[in-house]
Amino acid sequence: MKKNNEILSVMKGIAIMVVVMVHCLCPGEFFNFTSYFNLPIFYFAIGYFFKESYLQNPFDFVKRKFKGLYLTFVKWQLAFILLHNVFAYFHICKSYYGINEVARRCFSVLKFVQAELLLMPFWYIVSAFVCVFLYFIIRYIVNLADEKNRDYLMAFFMIVSFVIGIILKKVGFITIYYIESSFILILILYFGEMFKKHEKQIPVNVYIASGCFLCLCLLTYFSGISIVSADFWDYWQFYLGVVAGIYLIYYISIQMLACGKLKKIFVTMGNESLYILGLHLLSFKIVDGLKILMYGDLTIDNLSDFTCVGAHHNIAFWLLYTIVGVSVPLVIKNLLDRLNVNVVKLLK
Repeated sequence: MKKNNEILSVMKGIAIMVVVMVHCLCPGEFFNFTSYFNLPIFYFAIGYFFKESYLQNPFDFVKRKFKGLYLTFVKWQLAFILLHNVFAYFHICKSYYGINEVARRCFSVLKFVQAELLLMPFWYIVSAFVCVFLYFIIRYIVNLADEKNRDYLMAFFMIVSFVIGIILKKVGFITIYYIESSFILILILYFGEMFKKHEKQIPVNVYIASGCFLCLCLLTYFSGISIVSADFWDYWQFYLGVVAGIYLIYYISIQMLACGKLKKIFVTMGNESLYILGLHLLSFKIVDGLKILMYGDLTIDNLSDFTCVGAHHNIAFWLLYTIVGVSVPLVIKNLLDRLNVNVVKLLK
């Protein structure tokens, strides 16, 4: 694996771990601090790995993203819909689906609409799909201009897109496909592509990383905002935090490359982030079950609490939810890989 790929894998590993931590009733300060980089790192990675060759073969690009994002979303959602009544039997879900409800939800999934609560984090896939296509369209148009003007045009279109996104959110234009947010978020894709282009010229040291950490602390203390902010200035604060957060995690990831076992763990987490994203809420039910066994005021019905059982929550349970939410999906992925290999051997 190339060094750059390893750095991005570690970054995604850190980001997906933080996403899991955020979803199991984390402290408010932790949520505010990490909101500047947990999901933005994944948008950054999309831009970082965007290839100029995509612009020469649009149909190949569409096919890749259709398979990588849309079909992935559909397969996972359909699997959870078909397993929903099994989950309901074990009190993981609150109610059963009838035939009509199954059909309705399957149809929604085919329309690229979120259908299952346990796959709530998959909203990111829909958002990423819209972002990458919107970004591709802009890059394709810019690529038609003279080469010497492309960087200026791209910067101009990013600013225009940013303003359009803010205006759409201001007037209350909300869609199930996150179009309004995508106009804002594609700036992170642009940052990712520009970062890769100038990566060798970017200084990486502890002083800048410390400054970024301090910046995030100040932003967290005074605002604690996210992409759903209501004020115009908050969007600029958000991107200040995004840049600081991504640089900080980039620096940490580079340092982790020297730590053999730790690097391997986070590279694996980053490479298998889809499985962690898709299975961590379901994995939380293991810890929920432990809580129910430990505390008499909880019942089996609490197993369906979303995202996890909030009663008797403390730092120890928060860390346990995180460990289980990260490790169980990786174990399941490993077992599926082994099963797939065994099936292939049997068919030979």
